[in-house]
Amino acid sequence: MLKIFSMLLQIPGGFVGVASGLGRKGEIYGTRLDDASELIKDFKSDEDNDDTFFGPLKSECSRSIRSYIQTQNSRSHSNVSVSTMFEAYPVLSSLTPNLQLMSCLIVMRKYLETIPYLSSKYLTMGEQSEVAMQCAFIDFAAGERVIPHKTVGQMGPGVLVMARGLAVRRQNPGFSPTRVVASGMPFGENSVLLEDTLLGLVNDELRYVTFSSAVFIPRKAILEALRSEMAWKGCGRWRYLMALMLVPKDLDLPVRKLNK
Repeated sequence: MLKIFSMLLQIPGGFVGVASGLGRKGEIYGTRLDDASELIKDFKSDEDNDDTFFGPLKSECSRSIRSYIQTQNSRSHSNVSVSTMFEAYPVLSSLTPNLQLMSCLIVMRKYLETIPYLSSKYLTMGEQSEVAMQCAFIDFAAGERVIPHKTVGQMGPGVLVMARGLAVRRQNPGFSPTRVVASGMPFGENSVLLEDTLLGLVNDELRYVTFSSAVFIPRKAILEALRSEMAWKGCGRWRYLMALMLVPKDLDLPVRKLNK
């Protein structure tokens, strides 16, 4: 009861967060349009004289650039806005593979450390780097609902680690009904380990109270990392067992052997 009461006290601040979040997104949108205008302005050149080829090409390219930016902005308000590591940091494409891995790890390490089986306690620096490179940044509008172990936008299933904002967690009936998820907290790190046949039976939902940003770690990257015997035996299998507790008990479904 106290948890729910404290959560309600934060709702007015949540509305402020929505307004500031939308304001920030509007500012980013305006900046992107200005940058696009600078690019389009440089399309004009005295050398090609807008001949029959370059004239229509410039017009079509200008229209496509503006349309793309407007579409991305619209999507970010109505659903989720996703940026891969290479989209968030374009300079990565110009670096060597080793520098790419190291840079991604430096950025993502604090988020990976919030998930025990992905932490440096169980994974090597190289293994963490491989996971980090596959991560993405996602912005959520207030009121957005997700079940990350099933799918997040077009990214498929995975784990979310809150970077900023506020969300409320709701689990299966019979378990703790609500829990506030704030900055630095992971969500879905146990359920994502279940087999495909079991994933649909767990309704561990996250609802965003304010405009929020999170780091998304794809399930594929997690399962690849758990091929490490230390990560699976030392931590992963016990997290898997915790996830099984959310599955209805009256179902006779095959589960993974914990000693493997």
